[in-house]
Amino acid sequence: MAFRFPLTVLAVTMTLVPAVACAEVFKCVDGAGRITYQESPCTAGERGGAVVLPEQSVEVRESPEIEAAWRAAATRHDVIKGMPKRWVQQALGVPTAIRAGTPSDAATEVWSYELPAGTTRIGFTGNIVAWQHTEPRVAGAAPAAPARGTAASPATQPRGLAASPGAENADSVRSRVAVDRKCDEVVAELGPAASQQNIELTAGADGVRYIYDPVPGGLPVRLTFTCADGRVVAVSRGVPR
Repeated sequence: MAFRFPLTVLAVTMTLVPAVACAEVFKCVDGAGRITYQESPCTAGERGGAVVLPEQSVEVRESPEIEAAWRAAATRHDVIKGMPKRWVQQALGVPTAIRAGTPSDAATEVWSYELPAGTTRIGFTGNIVAWQHTEPRVAGAAPAAPARGTAASPATQPRGLAASPGAENADSVRSRVAVDRKCDEVVAELGPAASQQNIELTAGADGVRYIYDPVPGGLPVRLTFTCADGRVVAVSRGVPR
């Protein structure tokens, strides 16, 4: 059955209900110049045709229950199927290596993590986790170096720099700092910052910027993150000059 509604109502509906954008929609103009949108093609005496709705205009939001499940898994440093990339980074930090997926991977992208338990690989289909696999580390074996041609992340040990166990652990904790984490939990894990600044964010909101200098004997990376309303809203990592 066709549905009709004024143009102004359509604009609001398309914003609030992304499912409408998944169906074919026709814009029709009758003899009096009135515009309607409907599921079926325009009838005789009406002008118009199918409307192309760009995919990037549709924003999909998961239910609060699913978001809560991902948050709980990330807090345990677990990765579950269907989890978006941002929650994977919150769970495990920045990947050691990232590569494009192959047909045999059954994934469009593969992330690798060198963890104490072994090498964990996570396959993504688009933005979500399709699978994960961990290869246990042989007792006494050192973590594998990133594959040649892949970009090292802040969580990757630079060649020629031997980190102490304490520094390596501190860098691992820092790599898990991600947007949307609770600030009090992050600060509790990292300890006191080298410095912090009260800043004004957009729309007049207040925030606090925390700066952590590189760990002695660890990665030469300075961590900076900003908190507002009890959550991390921005994270940056860089080599200080």
